[in-house]
Amino acid sequence: MGNNTFLYFGFASNMLEKRVRLSCPSAQRKGKGKLKGYKLDFNYRSERWKGAMATLTEDPNGVVWGAVWEIPISSRMELDRKEGVESGVYRVLEVKVDCDGEFLSCWAYQCTRPFDQDRRPSPFYKSVILEGARETFLPFDYVKMLESIEDNGYQGEVDWNLELS
Repeated sequence: MGNNTFLYFGFASNMLEKRVRLSCPSAQRKGKGKLKGYKLDFNYRSERWKGAMATLTEDPNGVVWGAVWEIPISSRMELDRKEGVESGVYRVLEVKVDCDGEFLSCWAYQCTRPFDQDRRPSPFYKSVILEGARETFLPFDYVKMLESIEDNGYQGEVDWNLELS
């Protein structure tokens, strides 16, 4: 990693390359990574995704798999904007991610909003997460766990190119 880049841990829609490249066109996938001490959770309803968005919740026994990206520092403001940092939807966390036995310091995003009653993602958002998980070659058991997440059944249109709302 150079001085002009940072490592980013994408654990939901940002595992998918075409999604990350919307705000970071020159992002390079470094591989898959495992974050211990957290679990994948869904909490705040997104109008854009038409269901609950993914977040990291502290859990001493938890493990979250995702994609590790090397991203130019020049793209950080755009990534923060896309993730809703300025509007207070997400905050940046610095986490240690196990990438094939090497622990890397990565940035990740955690939702700051209170948990909604309906914490289910839309079928479309879930499908983007699953496509990214497969593209990242996450472990079979983890992909099966992602497949088992109950969605909210929303069948309307979703414009996934917009920033968070």
